[in-house]
Amino acid sequence: VQLPSYGLVGDVLDVGPMYTILNQVGGAVGSEEAVGRHILIPNAMLFGNLVINYTPRWEKEPPKALHSQKESEALGYILDEVVARITFDSDWQTAENILLNAAREVTADIIEATGQEPYIRSDMYDYGVYMRLRYMTLATDRPRITHEITKKIFNEFSKSDKVDFAIPF
Repeated sequence: VQLPSYGLVGDVLDVGPMYTILNQVGGAVGSEEAVGRHILIPNAMLFGNLVINYTPRWEKEPPKALHSQKESEALGYILDEVVARITFDSDWQTAENILLNAAREVTADIIEATGQEPYIRSDMYDYGVYMRLRYMTLATDRPRITHEITKKIFNEFSKSDKVDFAIPF
C-alpha cells in the first residue's frame, strides 16, 4: 500500500484492532523493495487519509465495478516502464524490437495471465529519443523485473551496430 500523506509505501503484514503493521518499502534503499523495517501505524490515522492498495484481495468477490474476470485476476499487476534514450540516427525499428523482446521474455508469464502485451511510447528531446517501454509487472516484484529487462536491453543494444544510447553532453 501507499500512504501519500505520510510519504510511506509498505507491504501490510498485519491489521489489528488498533494498528496496521507495514514492512516498509523503499525509504532506506532507492527502489521499491521491502527493507525489513516495520512501521506501526495507528488505524485512526488511516481513516481520514488516502490509501492506495496495489494488490487488493477480496474475501468473497471483487466489487461490481470490476466487470470482467480478466480485470479481477490482474489486480496484483501494475503498469511499469523502462526508458531508453537512443540517438536520432539509431534505427528506430531495431530499438523498438529490442525493447519489446526484452519485456516479452522477462514477463511472458505476466502477459499470459493478463493478456496485455508490452508496448512503446516515445518522445524526442535535445539529444535523441526517449523510448518508453511499458509493460505489466507484479506490484511486489517490480525492482527485479525492471532489472532483468534493463539488463537484456543493455546487452542487446551493446551488440547492435544499429542502435546507440544517447548520452547528453
